[in-house]
Amino acid sequence: FDFARDRLSARKAWFFFHAEYVCLGAGITCDSDNAVVTTVNQCHLRGDAIVAGKKVEAGEHDVAAPGWVHHDQVAYVFPQPGKARLRNDVQSGDWKRINRESPSRPVQVKVFRLWLEQGTRPKDETYAYVVAPRMPASAVGPYAADLPVEILANTPAHQAVRHKALGIAGAAFYEPGRLAIRDGLMVGVDRPCLLLLRATPKGYAVSLANPKNAALTVRVGIETGSRTLEKAVALPDGLPAGSSVTVELP
Repeated sequence: FDFARDRLSARKAWFFFHAEYVCLGAGITCDSDNAVVTTVNQCHLRGDAIVAGKKVEAGEHDVAAPGWVHHDQVAYVFPQPGKARLRNDVQSGDWKRINRESPSRPVQVKVFRLWLEQGTRPKDETYAYVVAPRMPASAVGPYAADLPVEILANTPAHQAVRHKALGIAGAAFYEPGRLAIRDGLMVGVDRPCLLLLRATPKGYAVSLANPKNAALTVRVGIETGSRTLEKAVALPDGLPAGSSVTVELP
């Protein structure tokens, strides 16, 4: 997500695996006195909100990061330092504020809200968090202490994550470049693109896509010790534009 609107800009990427997804933000910049925040979730409050193993009372709370939050069978893990906030109480609103055809009638609902604060006039701020649905609260502590996912890069040029157990890495290349996936393994591309790298019994499967929905030829290279594997991959135009193309590199 390459965002630029008014005086706010940011680059964001989401990486989905079997049991969790990783959310990255980089280059968050805003030349304004308005506070910049990133909403992690906002939904109806269902049961307890738990912060680092402790149930919190209704109200607004700081969340120390690194740390984690659990609510309604969903774990939110913050692996890096940052300023997170949680609110779990009754909020009031009026639908007419966003829809003139709605009646002007106050509504009160118990709401769970979790967000990250980038402050006023941020410059090149970043964030990272992991969401694991369908996880009981008792499992979050051990999970957060030994995350199966590793953040490889989180800059305006490259955002990338590796799932250590699955042997899968994903990357958003906003610029051409090379990334170290692990010791003895690097991947590089000569065009901006999205990339998914998976280990296979015969080598590696590489999936590429052009989020600009246009034809593009990307030369992808994998470096494994003394070997370098390269291949030019043609990404489609027309109706299938933007879809992924997968190639094998033995």
